[in-house]
Amino acid sequence: MVHSLLTGDFQELERLWSRTALLGMNPAVPRVLVSIGRDRPVDRMLLDRIRREMRSRISGGYSTTYGGDVVLLCPVPEVEQEAKLVGQVESIVTACRPERLTAGIGPVCRKADDYPLGVREALFARQVAAQSRTGKAVVSSAELGMYRLFAHVGGTDALLGAVLETLGPLLDADGRDGSDLLNTLHAFLEHDRRIAETARALHLHVNTLRYRVDRIARLLKTDLDDPEKRFFILLALRLRGVVGLGPNDSRQAPSSAGENVQ
Repeated sequence: MVHSLLTGDFQELERLWSRTALLGMNPAVPRVLVSIGRDRPVDRMLLDRIRREMRSRISGGYSTTYGGDVVLLCPVPEVEQEAKLVGQVESIVTACRPERLTAGIGPVCRKADDYPLGVREALFARQVAAQSRTGKAVVSSAELGMYRLFAHVGGTDALLGAVLETLGPLLDADGRDGSDLLNTLHAFLEHDRRIAETARALHLHVNTLRYRVDRIARLLKTDLDDPEKRFFILLALRLRGVVGLGPNDSRQAPSSAGENVQ
């Protein structure tokens, strides 16, 4: 039943929704989807362990496997329960050590067709957590703001590919000679291309900064005075943190494995 909620088309969801009460699930109760996983698909032993930990903390939860992860459906009939969920999920992840698990918390699902959309956001948030450089094990889709839209257009692989396509030449240059062009560009755009302010912020001489900005424009083959091009460059710079990409990381994007339903 739970798996059908995540994968069904609209008509199937409507039929299923009318039968959920017969299976002991009250469809009127809002639920949050949580994805928990690791760097390889979860096996039966770990699934059972996560289920035990969930049942000891979250009353009335359901679970299944999806895309190699464990997906939990956690009831949140009250706002207070939704607020406690992050701490409960962090506790589940911690209790399953030495497994190195990460978790993504999706949006609240209130109707049948919320679930297929919600699971994408939960899986995407977990992918972001898995690539985090801060060691943060649990990420909610709400934290990602507008970036959660990428959950529905290819996930982190598509996001990483877009960042690499935009910033690849600077990543190559920084990795090759430690030129710090990415951080220079980010500061330059964040200071609205004001040379003096940017130079002060970076502790650089203005002539050094001008040289770097000229080199950046040549490497990217772009006009930094073009507002539309600046928008997409700045978006890519901000997305570096979402996909866990640093200045010395490989430029090669991972191949997309697709959504493997189990």
